[in-house]
Amino acid sequence: MDHYETSKVKGSNEHFKVINYRKAITAIRALDYEIKSEEMALKIPRVGKKLAQKIGECISFGRIKKLDHLNWDQEKSKTETLFRSVYGVGSEMATAWYKDGLRTLDDVRALPNLTKNQISGLRFYDDLLLRIPRSEVEQIGKVVEAAAHKLHPEIQSQVTGSYRRGKPDCGDIDIVVARPNIDNGDELFMIMDHILKDLINQGFLVDHLSLPTWEDSYATRPKHFKYMGICKLPGENQIHRHIDILVVPWMHLGAVLIYFTGNDICNRSMRLLASNRGMRLSDKGLFDNVMRGKIRKKVNEGRWVAGRTEREIFDYLKIKYLEPYEREC
Repeated sequence: MDHYETSKVKGSNEHFKVINYRKAITAIRALDYEIKSEEMALKIPRVGKKLAQKIGECISFGRIKKLDHLNWDQEKSKTETLFRSVYGVGSEMATAWYKDGLRTLDDVRALPNLTKNQISGLRFYDDLLLRIPRSEVEQIGKVVEAAAHKLHPEIQSQVTGSYRRGKPDCGDIDIVVARPNIDNGDELFMIMDHILKDLINQGFLVDHLSLPTWEDSYATRPKHFKYMGICKLPGENQIHRHIDILVVPWMHLGAVLIYFTGNDICNRSMRLLASNRGMRLSDKGLFDNVMRGKIRKKVNEGRWVAGRTEREIFDYLKIKYLEPYEREC
């Protein structure tokens, strides 16, 4: 997958191969047993015959022969994967660093032109690599919820992502905040501002990766405000964690929950279904009467028809409602 990731072009075979590998990896990660043969691999959903053969090679020989014919550079792949694991570093930057002769994180730390986020990613690198146990995610969610309730008890705060799908641990924490019947940007920004100030004063938020911005044009329209940062629970031996807080309009809450709960395959399938029915699904809701031109390029925005609740969107699409734990597609 790493090989195809670096050579893919959108719409190409490599692009679709990456998607198929990701689907298979998701299915394999969900297993509670060890794969011991090609035959066992072939029975796993999302694993086709060719991929099962590759898994069989890994089990028997510890390698995949096809990589020899793809000019796959193992050192380059491992080094670029290491660099991409630093927050704020993408594929292009990782490749450029490798070409410049960098091989270790210490090499990267010595660079004079790192961005603020890359510096933060390196500073908290070891902590951010660690998975977050479900119990800790729940604690962090309660801290944010308590800060929100200090402003108004009706404000809702929900942890999304793999936590909401019932997974035992997470890579980071995504929290969606909304207040009933509040859609205007000025009120939503005030909610975000209050939460952030409270969490900073507590010492809970220790570093900021991306702060929400304000423009006067946001005041009277629905607007999403996102914060990305590093948090740490109080007490000794606590670990720094990556947290995203999103304050959204009440009218968009259902669409946002679908979008940020995932998984990505489930979301992609729902968006494709909506598109095939002349609609469009995004984190702002479901839109009907969407017109598309050549290569299905969107011509108009369409008419907003659903988004307040997840069930509303499922019902409008005429599909069975899936509980969050059922969205492991």
